[in-house]
Amino acid sequence: MHGQLGLNLITLKGKPGDGSLEERLRIAAKAGFAGVGLWMKDLEWWEREKGKLTKLRQAIDDLGLKVSEVCAVNVCDDTGKVVPRLKEFDRAAAVGAGCMICLYNNRQAPLKTARDQWAEFLDPLAGCDVRAAFEFVGAWDTYNTLDHALDVVLNGPPLGGIVVDTFHFWRGHSDIATLAHLTANQLLLVHLNDAKNVERAKATDKDRTYPGQGVMPLTHMLASIASTGFEGMYDVEIFGDCQEQDRATVATTCFETGTKALTKGACHRR
Repeated sequence: MHGQLGLNLITLKGKPGDGSLEERLRIAAKAGFAGVGLWMKDLEWWEREKGKLTKLRQAIDDLGLKVSEVCAVNVCDDTGKVVPRLKEFDRAAAVGAGCMICLYNNRQAPLKTARDQWAEFLDPLAGCDVRAAFEFVGAWDTYNTLDHALDVVLNGPPLGGIVVDTFHFWRGHSDIATLAHLTANQLLLVHLNDAKNVERAKATDKDRTYPGQGVMPLTHMLASIASTGFEGMYDVEIFGDCQEQDRATVATTCFETGTKALTKGACHRR
């Protein structure tokens, strides 16, 4: 199996910032995950209720986990102007996160503007230890495929990279062949999930399901990702029914299905 398996904590019952962070961390560790994806609201809650984020980092280290990602920030405000995010990136750095998930939300901007704004967004972060992971959203009408993400990111600052969410990849009709154009350095993270048997054009986040239990060509996707040389983190990230179920059971199922899917993908790599 290439890469390590993590769990985005949005998958477990509860909401970011609701005070259940420590329990969800313990459950992820007990299930066998190597890493976790946190949310900015969890970090804000910790600062407000517990104090310095360095204490959170120590608690995560003590559980044998690492922080693969922090979710998520918008690149622009509602008027389409770039928003400085140094404070958020500092929080992510304090917990040792590998990357920050970033949404380019100026959706009607032409490509040149998107490239310029991505570079403008990253410029103040040049000295940061946390890389910015551009996430394309499959249901959007623009910047919704891996091709689009590459068009924005490739000529930008080296701090920037891409997160491939298998649901968004499938939902937006990204071409699996495009994965071959990614390098291991450009690919910062994979969000691992599958999709229920629903009409693709109408699928929403709530239609995600456990890896290997849906209709995506997931093995082909994962084999293509493995062929890039990527050996980073695959974070299982599922919305929907599992968010209302027993946390420990969901975490165990995510670990078992995620491990099986990665192993199968690695066996079919080219």
